[in-house]
Amino acid sequence: MDYETSNYIIQNYKGQDEKEVREWDFAYITQAGFIILITTLLIYFSWDALKKRVDKDSKM
Repeated sequence: MDYETSNYIIQNYKGQDEKEVREWDFAYITQAGFIILITTLLIYFSWDALKKRVDKDSKM
């Protein structure tokens, strides 16, 4: 993930020297969301498999 700011500066904006426009970086937010989702699913399925294994071993 390479975060690059998407802010930019407009010079001579309506009599002002400069104006900074701030925007959201949706590519960064999307990548971070996918990483969180994949990590959450990996932990959930690992935990579920471990739980089933422990339940199976305790029934023996």
